[in-house]
Amino acid sequence: MFEVSKSDHCELKKIAAELKHRQVRKATALAKQVQDAIIALGENTDHINQTETSPNPRPIIDCKCGQRLRLQIEVENRQYTCIKCNAIFSASFKNGILTLMFEQEQKSPPDDNDLLTLEDAYKLFEADKGTEWEAIEHKRRRLIQQYHPDKVAALGPKLRIVAEAEGKRINVAFDMVRKSRGF
Repeated sequence: MFEVSKSDHCELKKIAAELKHRQVRKATALAKQVQDAIIALGENTDHINQTETSPNPRPIIDCKCGQRLRLQIEVENRQYTCIKCNAIFSASFKNGILTLMFEQEQKSPPDDNDLLTLEDAYKLFEADKGTEWEAIEHKRRRLIQQYHPDKVAALGPKLRIVAEAEGKRINVAFDMVRKSRGF
C-alpha cells in the first residue's frame, strides 16, 4: 500500500496515523519510511510524532453512588453534578492526568424537631413508664433488626442513609429510656 501511494499526501498521512499505534519492528521501520516520504513531498511531519496531550473527549467515570457518568473534560477546572445522587464534583485534565474532586457534603445542624423527648422515646417502643424493661429491650431488638446494614445493603444509597439514621434514632431513644430508668 505504501509503495502505491508514495506520492499521495493524504494516503501517507493515513498510513502514518495507523502506524504510530503499532509497536512492532516492521511497523516502526515502515513509519520511518512514510515520514521520509512525507518530508520528500515537503509537508510538515510534526503532528505525526506528537503524543496526545488532550484528554479522551468523553471519558466514563464512576460516581460515589455507583452511577456511571460520561463527561466532557476540558483543561480548566469545571464543576459537574451527578444525575442520580446530585453529588457535586469538579474535573480537570492537566499534564495527561484526569483529576476529580468531590465536594464535602455539608451536614446541617439538627432541627428542634429531630430531638427526641423521653415521651417520644417511649412511644417509639410502644411502651410507657410502667412497661417492663425486658419488653422494651425486645422491641428495640425488633426495630434494630429492620434497619440492620446487612438487610438494607441491597437497597439504594438514599434508603441506606435513611435506614442508618433510623437505627441511630432507635439507639438514642433506647439510651434515653435506659438512663431515665437508672441502668
